[in-house]
Amino acid sequence: ILYNIIWKSSISEIVREGLRKLANFCYYGEEAKAYGFILCQDERLSRVAFATIDWAENPAILSEACRVIMNALVKQDKLVIETHGLADFVLKVMRKHPDSERLQEYGCGALWNLLFRGSSKERFVTKLDGLTTITVAMKKFPNNVSLQWVGCGVIAVLSKMPELKDCLIDAGCLE
Repeated sequence: ILYNIIWKSSISEIVREGLRKLANFCYYGEEAKAYGFILCQDERLSRVAFATIDWAENPAILSEACRVIMNALVKQDKLVIETHGLADFVLKVMRKHPDSERLQEYGCGALWNLLFRGSSKERFVTKLDGLTTITVAMKKFPNNVSLQWVGCGVIAVLSKMPELKDCLIDAGCLE
């Protein structure tokens, strides 16, 4: 039902509330893992994200879409999904709305979880200046502890990949 509301509604508050509820279903309660697992199947997670494409000028809706991605993946043990352009979507909306603190926070969280669960580990963060996008967000909002945590999480995972050392240095993540 929520998926249809998000996909078909033309009222921004309804779309935002639908995304918020979907994100909460994937994170809280005993069924959270099951909801997240269902969303990760058959490109559903990608469809939810891309359903918000008509709302490109609305950072509140886009931040909730990133939160759905982040929460759907967080409780999935050993699940590997095809990312179907999710990382590109997240990076694109983060760059489009650099002043939206919540969008930057949820975007970095979504990227961190995609790193653990996505099928193409390093490719999505290094392409499209992903590392730079993350470090810019972290510098812009230094007092947002959650953003700093998830941003450092992405950098920590990538720093263990020797082939990415130059990318990390260029982005200012490593000295």
